[in-house]
Amino acid sequence: MATVRTLFFFLFHLLILHLQLPFSIHPPPPPPFILAFP
Repeated sequence: MATVRTLFFFLFHLLILHLQLPFSIHPPPPPPFILAFP
């Protein structure tokens, strides 16, 4: 369960970065790996 949830958050974060990258010049926030782990 934990692995699947971590992978989901990782893929979701990558998607958000791909959507915001062309619009935002600021550096992206750190990935929520700590929040993903139980």
